[in-house]
Amino acid sequence: MPTTKEDLRHDEHVDISVQVVSQRPASKPKRAFWFDVEDSKGNEIPVLVWEKHRKLADGISPGAQVRLNRFKVKSWPGKTTQLQTISISTVESVQPTVTRLLHVSDSHLGYQRRPESGGKMVQWSDEVNCRSRFYNVIEAAVKHDVDAVIHTGDIFDHAVSNEDLNVLEEGLRLLNSGAITFFYVLGNHEPTKGKARLRKLSDAGLAYSLEGTIKGRSVGSVNLYGLDYRTSEWWSNPDIQFIPDGSQYSVLCLHQTVSPPYSNPGPDCTLDTVLHTVASRLSPDLLLLGHLHSPISDSSAAVPAYYAGPTARISYHYKNSEPQANLFEFGEVLSRNSILL
Repeated sequence: MPTTKEDLRHDEHVDISVQVVSQRPASKPKRAFWFDVEDSKGNEIPVLVWEKHRKLADGISPGAQVRLNRFKVKSWPGKTTQLQTISISTVESVQPTVTRLLHVSDSHLGYQRRPESGGKMVQWSDEVNCRSRFYNVIEAAVKHDVDAVIHTGDIFDHAVSNEDLNVLEEGLRLLNSGAITFFYVLGNHEPTKGKARLRKLSDAGLAYSLEGTIKGRSVGSVNLYGLDYRTSEWWSNPDIQFIPDGSQYSVLCLHQTVSPPYSNPGPDCTLDTVLHTVASRLSPDLLLLGHLHSPISDSSAAVPAYYAGPTARISYHYKNSEPQANLFEFGEVLSRNSILL
């Protein structure tokens, strides 16, 4: 866990990675510069460079990410905690790292068996191949050199064949061979056989469920949190609260209709409910969603929320177009692109 302002104790020597915000000349004798920096949580910390250590200021440029090594903490009662240079202090540049995540959802492997389970199918169902489309997800993950694939539920449909189960396993083995991690939450359609195969793959280290870990799972600069599908009744009184881990970014993954961005009557829950119950301690940067078969989003909501849509053309939204996925890059800034599958 990265060192933050809360960890600083008076007269200790610390190492801390920071973002440099601004620089100004110091007005008192023997002092060269003041810098304003932010820790990984965005807490502001003033940094004093003494005149005799002036050369250290060359490595502390506004806008840069740097690691301050063996800086002395000064934290007097009633005053702002600050860092000061000493004779053994050093500064090193930190190259910003970028974490790339591919968000997909609702693959519905087994869709062609819906007549056996009484489910509805689109009029062009004879053109739909959920298995080949799932391989498109794997190819996209490799092509875009992502660190992880996030699947927000309904990996499987109501009923599955052994071939459907094997398609998932083969795809996850291909991801694993490329050092790409597969994270998932369960949707409302996952059949017993599908859940059993997912447990087997999880035990083998080929997949990681986000359910059941209130501290989340880390990948690069991102910590992922998630819940399997819950009924709207459960959301009326949630009994889970996630715990932040200090990562630069936190992302919450759900298989629910959440309003916003869902705009129809009768959502499973509201975004306000999510943020004030399960995510009340998180301050998530993103909400990644499954369940709705359309790639809608609301980037202006209290927390930007994105549905990926299905990975195959099982939705009327995709009658005359191709399914998409969300490609997120978490670096100095957070960015998103839609890519075709």
